Amino acid sequence: MSVLINHHHLIDDDWIRLQPGDEPLHRPKIIVDLSRLQQQWAFLKSLDCELGVELDSSDDVEVLLDFIDDLRLIVLNFSSFSDGQGFSQARLLRHRMFFKGLLRAQGEVLRDQLSFMQQCGFNQFQLANGEEAQLGLNAFAEITPSYQPLVSESKRFGSSSPLLKCSNQ
Repeated sequence: MSVLINHHHLIDDDWIRLQPGDEPLHRPKIIVDLSRLQQQWAFLKSLDCELGVELDSSDDVEVLLDFIDDLRLIVLNFSSFSDGQGFSQARLLRHRMFFKGLLRAQGEVLRDQLSFMQQCGFNQFQLANGEEAQLGLNAFAEITPSYQPLVSESKRFGSSSPLLKCSNQ
């Protein structure tokens, strides 16, 4: 079982990733790939479990629109530390698709990126091999200035917010 950062706390990952051929029966929390989600949706939805899906940075998150209300977890894979698509995917999931569940960054996730990932809507982090989760917790306090509202703060800012307006004054 791997260790995750979840809402600024360390936890054991209690989700089970189903591999091809694995049966999802009698498992409380399962993660499937996008292909399996699409092909076996009716069956997966009928199970008595929490359901998550794992996406690569090349996957279009908008294909999740039909499933989004029934997903508890979305895992976005970062294939390299310079892969920025996961940041955009997270913003789309939170702002356009209104996903309220757990949003996990995994793969080449470095502690220096955690604060920025949180600003985009991630609330779970599985750090890259060699990165210490305990040190990762400190990253949230190390980078504090933000020039854009956090996803968690976006409801506080309406159209009258000076942060969302441009002005010639």
